Amino acid sequence: MNKPTMPQSVTAAPQTEALGVFFEQAFERQIRRSPMREAALLRRNDRQHLWDEIDEPARDQAVRETRQDLDRLRANFDPQTLPDAAKLSYRLFESNCVTSLEADEFRHYNYPLNQMGGWQSSIPAFLLNHHPIDAVEDAEAYISRLEGIRRLVAQIIDGVELRSRNGIFAPRFVYDKVIRECRNLLSGVPFHASGKDSTWLADFRAKLDALPISYAKKPKLTEAAIQAMIRFVQPAYVDLMQRRPGSRPRPARTMAPGSTPTDLSSTRRRSGT
Repeated sequence: MNKPTMPQSVTAAPQTEALGVFFEQAFERQIRRSPMREAALLRRNDRQHLWDEIDEPARDQAVRETRQDLDRLRANFDPQTLPDAAKLSYRLFESNCVTSLEADEFRHYNYPLNQMGGWQSSIPAFLLNHHPIDAVEDAEAYISRLEGIRRLVAQIIDGVELRSRNGIFAPRFVYDKVIRECRNLLSGVPFHASGKDSTWLADFRAKLDALPISYAKKPKLTEAAIQAMIRFVQPAYVDLMQRRPGSRPRPARTMAPGSTPTDLSSTRRRSGT
């Protein structure tokens, strides 16, 4: 939900000023629910080590807060007493809340993993576009986000499996493309012993290299990022590839360095499905 704007020409009336305060508070609650959106819109850095919570309890809480905001709006403000511009802001906020609540009925009617901007590509894209490194603390927060990817991916998988239990599956070809993208994201250093840097490491190195800090600190930060990629990013994306929606994960296999796990596509080819 976008933050409503209050034109200067209508902020004199107490009712309108109170409405503006309400909008500010509602927007702040909404934005604090999403560290990712907060980083993208406001460039705040106090929570840049966090990912969004996307499990069912978090989504339920967001719905409750939206309903509470709508109830407070209607209980505390009468649109008929507001100036035209403030009345329009009231109606827009009300409409956004109603639309959001109605849409929640169809919360699970989508594909979290897909070839057109699914989570598997949104995660590295977010780090690339919305996590600058302007200080050592930013680099450390970047590493924390790398470490948090496995937990985020576990929530994504839970969401996919919840949808599958309700009979909501992406078309088969979508999974093939998702797997191909995951494999590409696990190519290069540090996931392979040699070759080009992976997408993850190339982004971290480029941002860190531009940071004017002591040369001695950069190798330590880079090594910490590499360890996070190996210990958290790689297992998370292996989980994505090994999980067939609605099924239990297959037993883990020992992999030689640089090899890729058995994926859904090859399983279907061997089974003839």
